[in-house]
Amino acid sequence: MLDQKLAPGIASSKIVDRYGKPTLILDEPSGKKYVYKPGEAGWFGSQKIYLFIDGNNKLTRGQCI
Repeated sequence: MLDQKLAPGIASSKIVDRYGKPTLILDEPSGKKYVYKPGEAGWFGSQKIYLFIDGNNKLTRGQCI
């Protein structure tokens, strides 16, 4: 999922349009963190993708764990 289509500056609405609603949205001091994981996977031991959204609703960075 972390590819050229998710360049910094893309609007969070475009992310949701393309990949669906995040599994979880966390409030962060600088904005929000969108958490995506495979549908049936548990929270522990499965891959997760974190997308960091700033106060202007733009992607700042992503992290795959």
